[in-house]
Amino acid sequence: VCELGAELRSLRAADGTEVLWQGDPALWRRSAPVLFPYVGRLTGGTYTYRGGEYDLPLHGFAPNSTFTVVEQARDSITLELRESAETLGMYPFRFRFRVGYRLEGDTLAVAFTVENRGERPMHFGLGAHPGFRVPLADGLRFEDYALRFNAPCAPRSGARGAARRAGAHLAKTAGKGRGFAGTSFVFHRSGRKLRVQKPQPLPFSPALTACT
Repeated sequence: VCELGAELRSLRAADGTEVLWQGDPALWRRSAPVLFPYVGRLTGGTYTYRGGEYDLPLHGFAPNSTFTVVEQARDSITLELRESAETLGMYPFRFRFRVGYRLEGDTLAVAFTVENRGERPMHFGLGAHPGFRVPLADGLRFEDYALRFNAPCAPRSGARGAARRAGAHLAKTAGKGRGFAGTSFVFHRSGRKLRVQKPQPLPFSPALTACT
C-alpha cells in the first residue's frame, strides 16, 4: 500500500502469485487507484458550483494526493486524506476521506469512508479502479477470466464515525458529520476465474505495510 493515492500496489497469494497489474508507463502506470471526489472525466475538465468554476483532473485528485497513515497493524492499515488549500481550489468542500485495508483470514477487505466536515451538502463520486495481471497462469487467456460483483446496494449515510457498508455509487451527503462508506470486497482465484465478490478463501501473505 502506498501513501500516494492510498493505492494498493501489490496483492500476492501465499504461493507468490501477483494478482495486481504492476504498472507500465507505456500502457498504464497504475495498479489500483482510488477515485475521489469524481469518477471519470469532466467535460472540458471543469464544473460549476454555486456560480464558481472549478477544475478537476481525471478521476479527481485522490490518485495523486499523499494520504496520511492514521492506523496500522500487522494485518491492517488505514490512510486518510483531508481538504487542503490545494483541494479547496478544485473542490470547495471540507472532508475526511479514509481508505482501509484489512486481512481477515484468507480475504482482503477494503473500506472507503467519506465524512462531510462542512455545514452544507457535499456532492462527490467514489470508485475503485483495480487492474488485474491476467492471465495469472500459463495456458490461460484474458478471456478465461471474469469479474463477479456483490448484489448492488444503495449508498447509506450515518453519524460521525459510523462505518456503514454500501456500494461505491455516486452519492450526496447532507448535513455536518454525515458520511458514506464503500463496500468491502475480496479478490478470489477459483479455477479459471478471478472474482470480486463476497469473502472467499485466497491465501494472502499476512502483512500490510505502507510504502516509502
